[in-house]
Amino acid sequence: MPPRDTPLPWFRTQWRIALVGIAWAALSWQLSQDGHSPSGPSPFGDDHYAVQTFLVLPTLLLGSLIFGSVSHRYLRPADTSAWKAAAAHTYATSLGAGWVLPDIVVYTAHGFAGLGSIALWLPLASTLIVLTKGAWFGWRLSSRSRPGVVLILLAAWCLSAIPLLTVVR
Repeated sequence: MPPRDTPLPWFRTQWRIALVGIAWAALSWQLSQDGHSPSGPSPFGDDHYAVQTFLVLPTLLLGSLIFGSVSHRYLRPADTSAWKAAAAHTYATSLGAGWVLPDIVVYTAHGFAGLGSIALWLPLASTLIVLTKGAWFGWRLSSRSRPGVVLILLAAWCLSAIPLLTVVR
């Protein structure tokens, strides 16, 4: 991708995250309507999924901002616009393909009880997507070494998970 004269605004790169957030909100709403509540502790009590419906999209946007900002700060890519788009794409793909889509498929096929069987694998799947897809972009857009790119992405991913883990169950 050729360098741009002016960087893309942050919100112009976030449409993929908005799609993931809408899908996650729809799943949360369905869980709420079906009368489910998380099996573990919840800051929102029995109405957790109803509250999560409205908080998941802003939380994903915040997590994306953290992931993009931290990774941009330490990767120092030559093309800021390209990295903003790549970071948003990586974040959205990792959560969409590694978390939300499997949740929707399993809930549709096996119900609420089936979600517990995949709960341990979802963070691992999302992390692997970040480390492979993000590293692919990072190696092309940054002058950092390959291990350096992977460590930076892992740190940015872990920091971006903090707001998400407070809302999503």
